[in-house]
Amino acid sequence: MSRPGALSWALLGVLALPRGAGAWGFLPGSSGAGLRLGVHYPTATNGLDLATRSGYGGGFHYFHLPSEWFQWGFELDGLYMRKGTADLKPGETPGNRFSAVASAAFLTGRLNLIFERSWTLYVLGGGGTHQTWASLQTPAGKAARRDPGLAVLAAAGVETFLLKDMSVAFEARYLELRLDRGQFGIDAAETLAYQAGLSWWFDVQ
Repeated sequence: MSRPGALSWALLGVLALPRGAGAWGFLPGSSGAGLRLGVHYPTATNGLDLATRSGYGGGFHYFHLPSEWFQWGFELDGLYMRKGTADLKPGETPGNRFSAVASAAFLTGRLNLIFERSWTLYVLGGGGTHQTWASLQTPAGKAARRDPGLAVLAAAGVETFLLKDMSVAFEARYLELRLDRGQFGIDAAETLAYQAGLSWWFDVQ
C-alpha cells in the first residue's frame, strides 16, 4: 500500500475509535462560542447572480449542548457582495456598479450525526431577521435601498476537536433573505456559502 493510502486508513482508524474517558468530544452540558469566515455565491433562483458576483461573509456564534446529539444557539452574521465594471461579462452594460451588505441574527438548532467521537457530521437550521442595504451606481445616477425581513438558514458540515477546548468546522450553508419586491424587484436573495469556523468550548470536564 502506498504511503498516502496508509496514512488515510490510519486517520480513518483514529476517527473511528470510541471516545475514552477524559478525551475530547461533544459532551452534554458544554457550551461555547466561535467565529466563521468564508465565501458566498449568489444563486440563479431570483436572478441575483445577474446583479452581483461572489462575496464574503462571516459571523459569530454561541451554542449550548443539552445532549450529545442536539445543540441550540444563536448567530450574528454579515455578508458583502459587489459587482463592478471589471466583473462584467461580454454584452453587459459597462459603467454599472452594484453592492449589497446584509446583517442577520438567527436562532439555530443543530443535530450531530456521529456520537462518542471527537468529531461529528452535522446538519443545522435556523430562522431570524436581517437588514439588507443595496446600491446601484449607473451613468444616470445612484439608487440605494434598505429593507428588513425574515432570514432562513440551512447548513451541513463536519466539526472536529483540535484541543480539549477548541474545535474547527467546515460548513456548506444556504442563506435566504426575504425582501420587499417593491424595493428590490425580487422576493428573496439567496446565496450558497462555504465557511470555516473556530470554536472555543466552556464547561468542558
